[in-house]
Amino acid sequence: MRLIVLLLLLAGKLQAQVNFVFIPEINSRSVDALMNIKVMNAGGTDLGDLQIDVKQKGIPVVRIINKNFRLVSGMNTALRNGQMSISFYDNQVARIVRQTGRFSEGEYEVCYSFNSYHSISSNECYSFDAAVLFPLQLAEPFQNQNICELRPDFQWNPVFPAVNNATYSLVLVEVKPGQAPQEAFAYNLPVIHQKYINTNMLIFPASVKSLEEGKKYAWRVSLMTAETVVIRSDIWTFTCGCKEEEERFNFVFKDIEDLSKGDFYVSNGFVNFYLKNYYSDTDLNYTISPINAGKPLKNLPKVKISKGDNKVSIDLRNVKNMKFDSQYILTIHMVNGDKKTLRFVYKYEK
Repeated sequence: MRLIVLLLLLAGKLQAQVNFVFIPEINSRSVDALMNIKVMNAGGTDLGDLQIDVKQKGIPVVRIINKNFRLVSGMNTALRNGQMSISFYDNQVARIVRQTGRFSEGEYEVCYSFNSYHSISSNECYSFDAAVLFPLQLAEPFQNQNICELRPDFQWNPVFPAVNNATYSLVLVEVKPGQAPQEAFAYNLPVIHQKYINTNMLIFPASVKSLEEGKKYAWRVSLMTAETVVIRSDIWTFTCGCKEEEERFNFVFKDIEDLSKGDFYVSNGFVNFYLKNYYSDTDLNYTISPINAGKPLKNLPKVKISKGDNKVSIDLRNVKNMKFDSQYILTIHMVNGDKKTLRFVYKYEK
């Protein structure tokens, strides 16, 4: 009888020696992310089969088996050291996951088990809600903008849906002449490296020296949880220097949606407006024509727009046939086929 009790206690002890560290915000994004968990082994090195089963509302979706998996003592992070196989079940959800590699929106259950060849097996299950994260989009300073402020504030659009216990991290680096922004992040020391930001804005830190006139900078924001990156923004750049920019921004920027309602805009040589672009980075597709009659003007300046919110400024001072006090209509051709129009009076004289 004592022997049976001892064996039961020993089995319970062995059962508790292996723990799976599953973080839904990180490990539930894709099939591949399921393998990025950490496994804590409080016992000695062991050999067995690591198995992962995912179900949606009780319906099996995918099974991953890693045979001859070597579980070392302590924290295990490399979960691909055995003979791994992935099997998808025959249903609609499984077919979508197989095609995309990602879990479609819905509630799931994932079970991790380590079936030891020599000792008691371990098993833990977790529930998670797979929700598609919208991209982490920077807002201000704008991409490739010249700014006057040497201690600018930084803003970005918050990640949706919200991720529990997550904070933002912002890194700002100087971009040396001839250097690409990606190289600057790889090789240059950060000017700002601020962690644990709880909002979608960072006021320029008081402890950091002001930026330098004429220098170019690059910045990026990451959403972090448990010191792990959940999602990163693109890298945007801006330059500190605004002599020409002061003239360019004499007029307030207005939303293109408001301007499209029919109000006249007065141009001092520039046409400035906000524009939301839901697609990838591209050139602004637009035309400018006299309102009364006439063909569209030629040789208009090229304007780049990024995905997301854009502060667009079109410099018309050197466009041929622009006439003082004349009325024009600007037509923007969006990628999805929509058109946005803006009527303006040209009030610039050379």
